[in-house]
Amino acid sequence: MSIRKKIIIVSIIFVIFVLGFIYNISRSSIKVIPGYVGTDVRYISSQESGRLLRLDVTQGEYIREGQSLFLIDSSKNQTLLDSNKFLYSASQAVSENMSKGKRQPYIEKTAIDISNAKANLAVASKEYQRQQMLLKDDSTSQKEFEQAQSKYIQANNQVEVLEVMQIINNLPAREDLRNAVDFMSKFINSNSKYLQQKISSADVKSLENGYVYQIFYHKGEEVRAYSPVMTIINPKDVYIVFYLSKDNLANLHIGQTIKFITPNNKSLEAKVSYISQKAEYTPPLLYGINSDSEISFEVHAKVDYSANSSEIHIGEPVKVELR
Repeated sequence: MSIRKKIIIVSIIFVIFVLGFIYNISRSSIKVIPGYVGTDVRYISSQESGRLLRLDVTQGEYIREGQSLFLIDSSKNQTLLDSNKFLYSASQAVSENMSKGKRQPYIEKTAIDISNAKANLAVASKEYQRQQMLLKDDSTSQKEFEQAQSKYIQANNQVEVLEVMQIINNLPAREDLRNAVDFMSKFINSNSKYLQQKISSADVKSLENGYVYQIFYHKGEEVRAYSPVMTIINPKDVYIVFYLSKDNLANLHIGQTIKFITPNNKSLEAKVSYISQKAEYTPPLLYGINSDSEISFEVHAKVDYSANSSEIHIGEPVKVELR
């Protein structure tokens, strides 16, 4: 072997040695911390109890804000609402009728009675005047005069009573009675709005974009009020969770980009979004006895996530690398 080849081989070995040395030094400055993929799960339920009539989404499906998720049977509330609408219409009709006074047939009959009473009054008035003239000439008895006077007074009173009755017929109902009917009408209307709200709440819709994570009920099953039917995760709320010692906490800050390794040895990035101000004790310690380095703090670092194409999965372990 020539001297030149020996020099080349020695040079290659030396370069490999230097690179290995540099790599080991760089690796020794990386601290590997265990962590896992976490998220804030939304538990979706209905305010109403009933049978699950419709399930509009599937597990893992991407959903958008306002999209229908499921429907709970609200037929009982619908029946009550229909009944309330009928009662409201009836109360409105009663209130309107009471504001107009008596119906027209009553008014017309009283008008005829007044006309007849006035005719009788005219006859009684003439007879009374005649008896007055006859009494002056002593051409009639006191008894006949008093009878004519009595009939005139009765006929006059009859006309006055009927005229007062006609005035009353044209007046609306008593104010307190109308107020009671109006109050009942408002109460029925308010109850109808409440029932409509309960019916609407049985048709549950998504309040944000996200993925259906888990579904706990099947179509046809009975669901209790406020019992979660499914869970939803927002891809913006997926993060890496790990615990950092007090000694290493000073090297980390909100917004800092860190790297982590997935179970498939894929290196990805995450951005620190939360550092707990409350210490976790792992293992438990007594202040003044254990080292402060044993105190750890919970850290979250947000990652890009898609349920269908992401390199990570909720709950799986990862390795966080800190330099």
